[in-house]
Amino acid sequence: MGVCRCPIPADRQAKRYAGYVEGLATRGIRLDPELVRFDLHGIGAAERATLELLALPHPPTAVFTGQNLVTIGAVRALKQMQAQHRVA
Repeated sequence: MGVCRCPIPADRQAKRYAGYVEGLATRGIRLDPELVRFDLHGIGAAERATLELLALPHPPTAVFTGQNLVTIGAVRALKQMQAQHRVA
């Protein structure tokens, strides 16, 4: 699972990311830093970050976002790559 993070207040961002890391660990999944994109400012940055994730040799099967504008960018990238039905 990839994650796209935006620059929201540090405490909320830290809690969301900690939940992501904890969820992976609970399921015995190793955190892959290659699947994490930090400090995305706006829709365009999120779209580019998601396209980068989708272009990886082993792209994520899901993308977790933590803010509405980042979600919009991620969805745009998924649609652009016709991946909106195979990536959660």
